[in-house]
Amino acid sequence: MSGSHVSGSYIIEQQKILRSYFQDLYDVVAESEQPIDFDTMLKKLELTTQDIELESNKLTFDLYFRLLGAVDATGKIPGFGLQLGTRKTVQCYGIYGYALLSSSTYAQFSLVAKRIFRAIYDVLEMTADVKKGQLIFTYETLLTPRFGFIPLMEHTLACGVSLMKSLMPSNVSWDNCEIHFTYPRPAYVDMYPTYLPCEIKFNQPVTQLRVPEHWLTIKLAAGDEYMAQICESQFKKILDGFSSSASLADRIRRILLNGRSNNLPKITALAEQFHTTERTLRQQLAKENTSFREITLDIKMTQAKRYLLETELSIQEVSYLLGYAQIQNFYRTFGKIVGTTPEAFRRKSFIT
Repeated sequence: MSGSHVSGSYIIEQQKILRSYFQDLYDVVAESEQPIDFDTMLKKLELTTQDIELESNKLTFDLYFRLLGAVDATGKIPGFGLQLGTRKTVQCYGIYGYALLSSSTYAQFSLVAKRIFRAIYDVLEMTADVKKGQLIFTYETLLTPRFGFIPLMEHTLACGVSLMKSLMPSNVSWDNCEIHFTYPRPAYVDMYPTYLPCEIKFNQPVTQLRVPEHWLTIKLAAGDEYMAQICESQFKKILDGFSSSASLADRIRRILLNGRSNNLPKITALAEQFHTTERTLRQQLAKENTSFREITLDIKMTQAKRYLLETELSIQEVSYLLGYAQIQNFYRTFGKIVGTTPEAFRRKSFIT
């Protein structure tokens, strides 16, 4: 999720999680047998170790992906994404972690995990389906990061497996489970069984974790129904992104951020959703010193910058994804709000 007006609760929780991600990466690099100049990597991203230690609001997942890519490019820590994943514990995820701990069954755990993905990741989405006796978790990239894709997917699957193992009975067998990766078999493939205790397949159409369907009924040792209810209440507030007292502009931003940037809801549809008239909606936004047009443009330009930074999409494709019928209109709007051209913005990301 992006935007400058998300709720304090959401920002606090995400910054805690981000800090743990950066700290884990810092620790893995520090423990490497081959020296890596992590400080220089941080400097290129206009970060310092203090930003990590103090949970600076400068930390973002975009920067984390770029760090993953920088470390990966050195080739000095094979399989470091797997190492990162197994460092994660439920405590790293704040209120989300408590929600996982309070899950009474694997089915409940799965639902919570899906909601965590929604709250944390901008570029990944997890879905769960039951087919032919298997519970299948599919991890789809909404935007394939230009930086650190393989370590990110290693991290994601290793983390999921590690969290599951920490909460499930120790006698549960992983023999009938499978993990599918979309990328080719890496040179360090022999490391995978150490972190992922099941059959692993590469060059697959989608990234998946497949486990037996009957796992849905497995009772988790740490489950606590009372805590689950408490966490559910707090969890919902954070995942909604806004408290009941949040501004109308914030609530609209959340709705738009969850939609498709090339087909954002019209103000008439939002007025119906808020059980009011379009005129009243516009008046309320004016009282908050903004407008529906300003909010929409902010959302689109935030998405535009992410597409330019994280993908290799052409400018034409970015323009189309954002709903611009004419590319000239996209150039004009981007230049006015960002202060440069899309090409210059993308070039700068490579230089820095």
